[in-house]
Amino acid sequence: MTAIRTRAHAAKFARELGGSLRDLKHCSPSQIHTHDDCARKHFWGKRYGLPDPGSPATELGTRVHDVLDVRLGTGKWPEHRDAERAVRIARGGFGYLPKDIDKLPKHIEAQMDLATPTLPMVGRVDLVLPTLSLVIDHKSASSRRWAKTAAELRTDPQGISYPVWAQRQFDLPYPLRFAHVGYMTKGAPGGFYTEVVWEEAPLMQAWAAVQAKVGVIQTDAAKLDPADVAPNWEACGKYGGCPFFAQCTKVAGAGVSTSTQGGLIMALENELLASLAGKRKTDEAIEASTLGKVATLPTNTGQQTGSGLGGLALEVAMSPAGALDAVLAGSAAPVAVMTVGDGTNGTEVMTTLIAAMDPGAVNPPDAVAPTELPTKRPAAKKAKKKPTTRKPTGTLYIG
Repeated sequence: MTAIRTRAHAAKFARELGGSLRDLKHCSPSQIHTHDDCARKHFWGKRYGLPDPGSPATELGTRVHDVLDVRLGTGKWPEHRDAERAVRIARGGFGYLPKDIDKLPKHIEAQMDLATPTLPMVGRVDLVLPTLSLVIDHKSASSRRWAKTAAELRTDPQGISYPVWAQRQFDLPYPLRFAHVGYMTKGAPGGFYTEVVWEEAPLMQAWAAVQAKVGVIQTDAAKLDPADVAPNWEACGKYGGCPFFAQCTKVAGAGVSTSTQGGLIMALENELLASLAGKRKTDEAIEASTLGKVATLPTNTGQQTGSGLGGLALEVAMSPAGALDAVLAGSAAPVAVMTVGDGTNGTEVMTTLIAAMDPGAVNPPDAVAPTELPTKRPAAKKAKKKPTTRKPTGTLYIG
């Protein structure tokens, strides 16, 4: 196909692909994640408006968020049958929320609108607890292998923009805390907790980097020809496969010939199958070896010192692996909160929960997460017995 140089041509091509040409009005943390994975994937969705069918996992995560909002807002879990699975999952990680969560002032599903030099950053912040200077994002996950570490949260767009917005919106005092509270969607109910602590200077430095990314995204999203936006072919197989792969192979300068497309598709299929096999093996190993006790592991080694979290913590002076082994062996308390750095000599305080026993590390759930939710079933009606005619017995003499 020929290069696209006019808005009318771009609009026509977008319609042919099932989308509609549009201008990017705002950015969000999820858009930054998508653009980081593949700039052209972001272009297809936000510039050309191609529909993304989503996934069952995404839909389930939304339902878990919904029941958590109800529970945190009303103090009660939804009771309708459609919410049973989501409630079961949410209860598994509910205990990782701060102690006395029902008594704390809170803002649930707050709308973020944060100005940048280019596009505004928008999003929905799951939970803000002003008295703790704590911002929480709920995360549904099929395995703890997907849990981010504290180091990863320090570069995560949510882990940066949400605290910045919350501090300005509610005048929160530093240090600020941002945490992922996880809810396991597979296996026994359970969860995880990972937290990062922000002082003002490093947070502002990280926020400047996020704003620079927003500027790059705005530039890419203003282009007309998808061929002018760089693809990342290595990301095609992520998250079950990119929904825009077929469109990418059609654009001018795609760099994938017809003869090569078959080989690439086969490679992506093999990559996906290998990923699924590895994931299943990893999940089975985690479940078998830890019985749901592992949350996240820091990547550093050396001497560590426990740090308090809600009054429950384990002081350890060993490598992370040694601390974990002690927890799993039952010779140490079930909570280990690792602190890396003490704020001196240029080091930053960074706290990560590395091991926790379900159903909660700090605040036990208000109800134990059941393995099976009880359901009310109508009592079975007893079948009416048909009257039976007794046959006469013996001998009848007539005379």
